[in-house]
Amino acid sequence: MDSSIEDLRRMRRNRGNEEPKMDITPMIDVTFLLLIFFIVASRPDPNRIINAPQAKFGESIVESNACIILLVDTGNPDLPDIHLGPSKAANKLTGAEEEMEQAIIDYVSQTLDGKRIKHVLIKAEKDVRYKHV
Repeated sequence: MDSSIEDLRRMRRNRGNEEPKMDITPMIDVTFLLLIFFIVASRPDPNRIINAPQAKFGESIVESNACIILLVDTGNPDLPDIHLGPSKAANKLTGAEEEMEQAIIDYVSQTLDGKRIKHVLIKAEKDVRYKHV
């Protein structure tokens, strides 16, 4: 019994000499869990993503130097969605085919008129029929 009391006294004396230590392992674990959660839970902007095929031929064109027309598959084989600009959030054309054709002509004419833009870039998703491109 005396030995256990002596052990306790020695522990109390030694305890005063030590500095308290903080274990940051749980904090790091929580940080990584939050990071993983936000990576998994975040969705990319659906307006910027299209299902485009890989180009096999031709030269690359810088998008900032091009007039962009985007064709997006809607599941309707008759006519895809047509957007005037680089993303699905850009101006979507509606109406009859003749009206949309005239709107495209006007858009290209205005974009190419007196600017550094010299190319027209037509981006179409994989499932858009060739006749629409």
